[in-house]
Amino acid sequence: MKAHCHRKMMFMSLLTEDKIGGLTQLPATLQRSCAPVVTHGSGVLYRQAQEVLTEAVCQWACAA
Repeated sequence: MKAHCHRKMMFMSLLTEDKIGGLTQLPATLQRSCAPVVTHGSGVLYRQAQEVLTEAVCQWACAA
């Protein structure tokens, strides 16, 4: 339980208004720099969206 509380406190410290504002900008920036528009169906689009959002959150968390 103590470890869970510690992880939660670390995560919650990232959720300030200014830090969340930075997170909302990252996916658009990353998407522009990623692969061209998907034309191979929704499954491919879903995977690419996962990659873009994962990268955005990782960059945001490291910068926070």
